[in-house]
Amino acid sequence: MEQGLNDEVLARQLSTMRVSSRPATWARRARRRALALWVTLGAVATLTLLGLDVVLRQSYLTWAIAGVWLLTAAGLVGLVVRACRRWEAAERAGRQAPWPMDPTQV
Repeated sequence: MEQGLNDEVLARQLSTMRVSSRPATWARRARRRALALWVTLGAVATLTLLGLDVVLRQSYLTWAIAGVWLLTAAGLVGLVVRACRRWEAAERAGRQAPWPMDPTQV
């Protein structure tokens, strides 16, 4: 059975199964931090629109604030969920929690 296998094919199949030990590239790091960046930009946009709405008093600016704020709040909920999952995974793995706070004291 093993005689029928080609060494090149087997080597290619095994190389695709290998887990990379390389550090994360800038693209991977950017992908991980994209949600935090969008939440930050959403907060800045919300505050900017709020300032314009106070000065100009246009109804479309009020609706724009509501829309941008809603997306920002949804992104913030996503960040909180991600942080809670990381905390739970760290506790399950027996590592120290990412924050130096004891959850029973909250």
